[in-house]
Formats: sequence, C-alpha cells, structure tokens
Amino acid sequence: MKTLMTMLCGAIDYAGLFPPASLDLATSVRNYAAYHTSNEAWALGRIILPASTLSSFRENSAAQAWPVSVLLGPQYVQDIEIVCRQDHPFDTFECKVNDASTIDRIVGMLRPGTQVFFEVDAQTVSSDLISAIGHAGAAAKIRTGGVTQDAIPSVATVARFMALCARHQVPFKATAGLHHPVRASHPLTYEADAPIGVMHGFVNVMVAAALLPLGAADQDVCDVLTETDSNAFEWSDEELVWRGTTLSVAQIASMRKNSVFGFGSCSFTEPVEDSKSLGWLS
Repeated sequence: MKTLMTMLCGAIDYAGLFPPASLDLATSVRNYAAYHTSNEAWALGRIILPASTLSSFRENSAAQAWPVSVLLGPQYVQDIEIVCRQDHPFDTFECKVNDASTIDRIVGMLRPGTQVFFEVDAQTVSSDLISAIGHAGAAAKIRTGGVTQDAIPSVATVARFMALCARHQVPFKATAGLHHPVRASHPLTYEADAPIGVMHGFVNVMVAAALLPLGAADQDVCDVLTETDSNAFEWSDEELVWRGTTLSVAQIASMRKNSVFGFGSCSFTEPVEDSKSLGWLS
C-alpha cells in the first residue's frame, strides 16, 4: 500500500546491538548489509552505533557509505572526540539529556548541520526542555519500550510527550518497543520464558502524530494510541482511514517530514513481516 510505504519509507533505524537482540557488532553489520540489499530496503533507516564501536565498524569497507546514527553516552565529550578522530563526516547523533545546558554544549561541539536527537525522560519532561531542544535546532527522542513491562510508558505519557513536541514544533523519533504495527501483547524478549507485555504499535504512534497538527483532541490521540484492532486501520493507495478519520498520503508524508523521523528497533524483520502478515505489505 502506498500509504503504508510512505509511512515507513526509511523509518526503521536498525539497533541490533541493543536489547532484546543484543547482537555483537559483526552480526549486526552482517544483518544490516542483508537488509540494505533486500526488497524491503526502502523501509531501512540508519544503523545505530555507540561511539565506542566506530573504529571497528569503519574497518568494514562495505559499510563506508552506510548512514549511521552515533549514540553518545554520559561521557559525551570523550565520545565526540572519538567521532572527530574518524575519517568520516558522521552527521546524526543521539544522546540522553536532562537539562538545556547539556543540549547547548553538545550542539556547540558538533559541526553545523548535524542532526541531534535528544532522548528525554517522557515521564518527567517539561515543556521548557522540549522548547530548548527546538531552539537548538535539534529533535527529541522518546523511549517507548524495554525488556520489562515497567519500561513501557503509558499511553498518557506518550500522548503528553507528543503533544509537547507538536506544541513546540519539535520533530522526534522513538526507540525500543515498536516492533509491531498495532498495539498488542507480545513477549518482551526472545527468551523462551520471556515476560509478556502490552507494546505500543508504530502505526498507532505515527497516526496519532499525523492527527496532532490537524487539531486532534487529547482524547482522540489517546484513542489512536490505545487502538488494538488492526481492522480499524483501512489502507488504500490514496489514504488511510482510522474509524472515520481520513489521512491522505500527503498528510502522512508531512508527518514523516515534520513530526516523526522514524524509530529505532533491534529487529528490522519484525516490523516488516508483521505488516506483511496483516496484508498491508506484499
């Protein structure tokens, strides 16, 4: 479907190094190489790598032209120094942040035009912090899942974060937990005895984000985020209809350009294969 392909084009950043996959660097690189040449490569975004892995990663000549998002840790000064020693103009970074002064310091250390995603604590994030991210020309980042149920933020928490981003016109990306299109219960890890949790759906999040600039009420946003019926999303090549509300391809494209830049996932195959199993992708 053209509408879903517009929604997912370049949206899935591959984070195979991180839980619950927790793969080693060599395996993650092999996987990304396979995804990069697959029929679903149109949905593939960047590979997510901690700064500490960059030297080893750059030894793989096949990866020279791959788009990378560099994850900066608490010792971000040292991590940025590692980046500067690489013979490559890395242009996208991600970093946790709690205050505006850290935002300004990090942006000031990076070259102009660099895209930075600042991960905030969605439970406690303030309007002022989202505003500061916007004033710095950066984007926000929300953690939407984890390997335990308590790591998954509530619908109200996600809705509030999205509303703050919309109010300040700050785009965002999500990370963790968006392995499936529609909200549902799933194992939280790949272990045989994995705990079961209700996981957010990436379609739920993106549809809610597309509705916000159109003046959607808070309850409408929460209703989209809590939707568990895949049949409530009716796709065609021209539009998506959710319970009588229509989004055109152009509105979905605008959402991707201005609101949700994508999401990080330790699995690229799950989002794609789940969409195929619903008959949304061929």
